[in-house]
Amino acid sequence: MPRADRELTFTERLERHRHSDAPRISPATLKKRVGAIQALLSFAKGQKWISRNEGRDVPILGYSKTGAAPRQTFQEEELQRLFASPLFIAPATWKHDRLVSDMTLYWLFLLGLTTGARLEEVGQAMVADVKTDSTITYIDIDDYAAGASDDAKSIKTATSRRLVPVHAKLIELGFRDYIDAVKKAGHTRLFPDLVPNGFGKRTKEASRIANRIIDRYVSTDARLVFHSFRHGFKDLALEAGVLERIVDQICGHAATTVGGKYGQGVRLTILNRELHKVDWSFLDWAALVQASAEIDWVKRFE
Repeated sequence: MPRADRELTFTERLERHRHSDAPRISPATLKKRVGAIQALLSFAKGQKWISRNEGRDVPILGYSKTGAAPRQTFQEEELQRLFASPLFIAPATWKHDRLVSDMTLYWLFLLGLTTGARLEEVGQAMVADVKTDSTITYIDIDDYAAGASDDAKSIKTATSRRLVPVHAKLIELGFRDYIDAVKKAGHTRLFPDLVPNGFGKRTKEASRIANRIIDRYVSTDARLVFHSFRHGFKDLALEAGVLERIVDQICGHAATTVGGKYGQGVRLTILNRELHKVDWSFLDWAALVQASAEIDWVKRFE
């Protein structure tokens, strides 16, 4: 804020800029900023530091939750174009000289497609979070911190803690070999090049680059973003006859029915079986496997 403005009262400052041509922030941005203050005041009231939350029910003119553009799900032909792009069939062209390597983007896209997981959930994972139970490889998504290096893990809600099976197609593409290479290189993070920003989030830059790839090879429709995989996964799983309760458990969604709120959840073997009912046969997996055969994961970390 300019020094001259700092010396004014709020009402004086408002009056000074009432007819200004200075750019104004959007209602959605204002909602986020006011929301941060509301959250702080809500916490303060919960701690009994203040007697009432003056930030409650502050109207934001022009803001509407329903007015925001809803995210679209990818159509089959759009996914075909995306997974036929150089990132997936020409690993020799991968770039490693930017903040997020193409190798990391490769796995983030494939995990997003086949698990419906949130980008940050996968991006923050530790190598130790990838486990094997019998023949099932899975990712243990949680906010557990085993040491000082784990302090940036977080989850959105309590229901976000879950075990997510890794699809057999990804194993065929070399996911276990990738894990072994990460360990051999001495890394503890599943994606070592993802570093936290000022807010502790590791995938902000990855999200930006991933959405740029989507714009280039699929569509510039602002409703098609990485998070669209999450919506698409749920649609495909339900179409395959997977029970909504199981889909919610894989995705980390809160149960939407009363019955779904009871019990401790479905066992890993059942989750894995149901996950493999989802039909991604419209993708050219043979081309992806052929391209992955050229990758020496150990050398990628040298």
